[in-house]
This record gives sequence, structure tokens and C-alpha cells, in this order.
Amino acid sequence: MRKEGLRLSIGGARIYRKTETPNGIYHYTTLVFERNEALPEGFYVDGFSLTDSYYVYWRARKAGMDIDVVRRLPHLYNAIFLVAHKGDYIMPYMSRCVLWTDEDVHKFYLRPLKIRPDDILVMDRQGKLHGFYDIEVSYMPDIKPRSYDHHPDVTIIVSDGEREVVFDVFTIFYVKVVTDDPYWGRLPEFMGYLDDLIALGIVPPIEVEHVRIDPWRVRHETKERRVETPYEWVRITDYEWCGWGSESSARLRDLWERVKENAGKGPYDIAAAVVHYTSNLFVVYVDIWLRGSKALKRVFEGELEELRKLQNWEILKSLFPALFD
Repeated sequence: MRKEGLRLSIGGARIYRKTETPNGIYHYTTLVFERNEALPEGFYVDGFSLTDSYYVYWRARKAGMDIDVVRRLPHLYNAIFLVAHKGDYIMPYMSRCVLWTDEDVHKFYLRPLKIRPDDILVMDRQGKLHGFYDIEVSYMPDIKPRSYDHHPDVTIIVSDGEREVVFDVFTIFYVKVVTDDPYWGRLPEFMGYLDDLIALGIVPPIEVEHVRIDPWRVRHETKERRVETPYEWVRITDYEWCGWGSESSARLRDLWERVKENAGKGPYDIAAAVVHYTSNLFVVYVDIWLRGSKALKRVFEGELEELRKLQNWEILKSLFPALFD
């Protein structure tokens, strides 16, 4: 296995820009090409970016496969590519998600290529082929710096006591972001599937659910996923209310700073804060997870009970201020 360009090291896990295996190649955490005779086409392909397409073309040719790659590279938006193989156009799942469900977006990307949606087969994450309109897609944000102004479903802040990393989550995708860029402020660095971060043990095993609370608003919630992983995670808080300027928010932040500072020094080696957004700009909900023994939850029970009592009082005060005048 050959690895190049270390981009992230946290909690014993490492992410490289390129990882080459005997049969395939990864771009960051995404397997973009693998020779696999068990699949109908004899290979697996995924990705969307210009670099992804180069990796696919180079690795397929190295494996002795006669393929071509067709690219669409808009200046301000995500790229896409298709693999031309045995008379078929095969689109990777990530590229299909870039096109979303909007017919105008389909035309914008495909008309310059002179390819119709009906001419395209889409490869899912299991290597199976589907018609262009026959596969369910997931929202993927544009990760060009000028276009990255999307509101994530949740944000995960991860610390191992030495470094802190921020991931924005959009349903099944994550975006690794730089939060202190002097020009852009918040800059996307790379992206991939949330499942791959979970498998590496970098983030807790969660999945995002979209819960409609009325005809106009959707709330994003997370629940624990039952997945096989060598790491044990424990959630020590449970969707804690965090209102701007409140005393309970200050206590929750203090708790986060303490668990973050002690990560790697005791019974847990990674601390993660999962931030859930609301329609109220001044309110978020926060879950704190620790990668360690389930017994850790008992350590914080008393402190969290006091915190929740204070939160309930502050929520009532914000909803019914006349009662507290």
C-alpha cells in the first residue's frame, strides 16, 4: 500500500491525499476506483472532482482496462465526470449527487457534453448500475471556496487534546473545513462519506435525520448508528439546549473545554461535539461524545443533571418572560 500527502492525523487515524492499494486507489477517504471482477463491469468507480477523474483514468489504465473519462468542469461549481466503457456512460454516485434532482442543473452539466440523462448509468456504492432517474441521491454542497456558503445539517468538532478538527455534515457527506482562513474565514479542504470517518474512529457513529416540524421548517437530528467499529463511543450529553448568552451555555462550554483538554490523558482519547442548528440563529443543541468506556457517562451524571435544571429554567424564561418579571 502506497500513501502520499498526509492531510490529517488525529486520535491515531490518518487521512492521506492519495492511497494506492493493489487493486484500487483512494482520494482522501473515498475509494474512487477498484478493479473487482465480482462486479458486473469488473470495476468500481466513485468521485466527482478533477483529481478523482485523473486517479480513475490512471489507475484503470494501470490495471489494463480500456476506458475513457468525460469531464465537466464549471468554474464556480463542483466538477463531475463519467466513465466511457464498452459503449456505456457510467456516472459515479458522487457525480450523480452533484446533479441533484433539478432538471436545469442536469442541462447545465450535460448539454455541453452532448449526453442525455437517458444515456447514463449510475453506479451506486455497492457497484450496481441504475438508470439516471432510478437512484436516490443525497444533497452534496459545492466545495469551491467562493461557493461554500451552505448551511450544514450538523457540525462535528473533534479534539484529541492536541489538535481540533471541524467537519460539516450534509446527510451522508462530510466536509473537512478550515475555520481560521485569513481571507475566506471558513474554507472547505476536502470531503467524503461520513461512513468512512466513522470507520476510522474519527467521529462518533451517528446518522442525520431530517424531521419536519411544520410545513415550512425541517429540523436536523442525529441518532446513534449500530455499526461494527473497533472503537467504543459514549454520548455523555443528550441534545443539550445552548442559547446565546445563557448561563447554561457557559457551563456547557466549560464542560466541553475540560473534556477536550483531558482527551488522551485518561480513559478516553477523543472528544467530539455534535452541533445541531435550528431556525433560531441564537440557539443550537449540542451532544458531547467521548471515545472510551461506557462507564464514562456516570462520571458526568451529577453535573449534567444540574445543567439540565438550569437549561429548563432558562428556556421557560425565554418563552414566558412575563412570568419572571
